[in-house]
Amino acid sequence: MYFFLSSTDSLDSYPDNHPFDFTVNLGRYYHLKEHDRLALLDIQFDGKSSEDLYIFCDSVSSSYVNGSYLPSLRVIRQSRPSGFGVPYFIPTRVHTTNSLRIYIRTRHGQLPSFTPKQVRCTVQLG
Repeated sequence: MYFFLSSTDSLDSYPDNHPFDFTVNLGRYYHLKEHDRLALLDIQFDGKSSEDLYIFCDSVSSSYVNGSYLPSLRVIRQSRPSGFGVPYFIPTRVHTTNSLRIYIRTRHGQLPSFTPKQVRCTVQLG
């Protein structure tokens, strides 16, 4: 199952969505189980960051990131911005959900220093 998400989706339900922190309604409920995994396949936005960007999702289990346990999907390294290569499938939290929240921060937990008009990404449930 693939989810093609945009920061401009679901603005009627989530009017506070912005490019670096957005929640998208999935249209139905998904029962995430112990063996389910999510992977960030791609992400697009206008603008460029001068530092690494950390992509988080509220439906994945926590990973160790810069001294804390956080629900991290992927890191965009500025030394290799051309693509991800092999997807990293992260275990999901066991729960039922009809939405996904994606949020992006710097290494220090701050919003990136640039503001794109929109962020689009593809997430795979596998």
